[in-house]
Amino acid sequence: MKTPILSCAISLALSLTVLNGVYADSATWNLNPVTGEWNTAANWTPATVPNGPSDVATFSVSNETSVSLIRSVVVDSIVFDMGASAFTITSVALPESGANLSFAGTGVINNSGINQTFVTQVVEGDGR
Repeated sequence: MKTPILSCAISLALSLTVLNGVYADSATWNLNPVTGEWNTAANWTPATVPNGPSDVATFSVSNETSVSLIRSVVVDSIVFDMGASAFTITSVALPESGANLSFAGTGVINNSGINQTFVTQVVEGDGR
């Protein structure tokens, strides 16, 4: 028979492991993403969206270099690999909800040797 304390400890350990997996969404932008939207999991490998305080979003060579955020995202860092394409990452701020890109850790690491561009686009009215 298990003691209640041991059972609670096992349950807590399993819960923390599951929660850790939920926030482990580091990924690399695909060579041929299906759209230019950050929040589309199919654009990343593995197919998940980097959006957590310990996540790293990595960019290398891609045929889609205009990336847009339509919802807020927080990551530890964005890394541009050596030889990465020149990307433009745009946060689209709508009147009813803004899309912010925030860093919880390291920030931007540019190993590409070329300038990368970050833009905040403010849409007036209802965006139409």
